[in-house]
Amino acid sequence: MRDLVLLFGHETSWRSWEAIEHTLRTGETAFDRVYGEKFFHYLQRAPETAALFDRAMVSASTVTNAAVVDAHDFSAFASIVDVAGCSRAPACGWRASCRPPRLTA
Repeated sequence: MRDLVLLFGHETSWRSWEAIEHTLRTGETAFDRVYGEKFFHYLQRAPETAALFDRAMVSASTVTNAAVVDAHDFSAFASIVDVAGCSRAPACGWRASCRPPRLTA
């Protein structure tokens, strides 16, 4: 959760929130308005922020994956993929006790 909190407190987050009224009025994303480019284009030029974003997405998955498994019946599927911030991290929230015998995560 640390990295998720750090991302929420990152300059790119709070500066974007400062422009939320623009988003509500126009539909354009606040990030694009503030930074003049798409978020993922920005990340290509900002490797430290990109690394934080990736870690934050993995962190979020560790919290949400177990809830997803608890809320849905995945028994019809042989495999499930969690992209997890493009970091190649395992679907770490999938609990073995929730998996049908042939399900891999």
